[in-house]
Amino acid sequence: MLSGLVRIIRAVSRGEVTLGHAYHQILMRLFPSRSQQNDDFDWKRYPKLYREELKGIERIHTLRLRKVDFAYEDGVVSQKNATALPLHPNHQHLYELILGLKPVSVLEVGCGGGDHLRNMQELDGAIKLYGIDRSEGQMQTLRERHPDILASLSVVDLTDSQSTLPTVDLTYSQAVLMHISETNGRFDIALRNILRSTRRHVILIENWTEHDFLLNARQAMNSEPSWLSGNIHFSQLRHNHSVRAMILSKEPVPFPPLERYSDLLLGNELRTH
Repeated sequence: MLSGLVRIIRAVSRGEVTLGHAYHQILMRLFPSRSQQNDDFDWKRYPKLYREELKGIERIHTLRLRKVDFAYEDGVVSQKNATALPLHPNHQHLYELILGLKPVSVLEVGCGGGDHLRNMQELDGAIKLYGIDRSEGQMQTLRERHPDILASLSVVDLTDSQSTLPTVDLTYSQAVLMHISETNGRFDIALRNILRSTRRHVILIENWTEHDFLLNARQAMNSEPSWLSGNIHFSQLRHNHSVRAMILSKEPVPFPPLERYSDLLLGNELRTH
């Protein structure tokens, strides 16, 4: 607990997070909710923290891209306007992977403020977009940030085995599954819900130390008949090899197979929660 508080204070002093972000983060650490079930956050209280987090990120990265600033060409999302802040490398890698796989329909699980969905709309307006989040507060943030978004949105608890997700070609998560605990099998339920709703590809960009994503993905695929012949691959961003994605696919894809989890951990220590 103490080391976590120290990290928060240091982040504020370096200007990496806002005071509001630090306040809500400390509050949730000091007074965790019983409904959290060992997740990293109390999802009912999370939207206030998330809004402050976005403010901090927008100090150094473009979160809401414009066509005049960025374009997708020859498999690369490139920056056209030198005065624009750069994309976060995780986000750039995500967009390049999605667009390279040419899906007709895409679902984001844990869509939060909707920036990724809106950016995909800018980069390729032909893709049919879907977004789910377990929090109505997050959906309200999305509507405020992107009132013109062209996506089908719904409040869905990914960790509920009775939940129904839209059926799409490609599903992705970016820094979402890593926050879900393994308590009561909730992390595994989330993975299986994703697989059941996905016809072709799943892209995950997460903190790889939080779960053994490779082991859990294999187990989930083995439990879903339509994914028994699927394969697991990984991809790295061209100019930053520390940015890595896991790709679950029912089809051949131009990425190396992921056989060792160390290819994602890159020397970091695996934890579970």
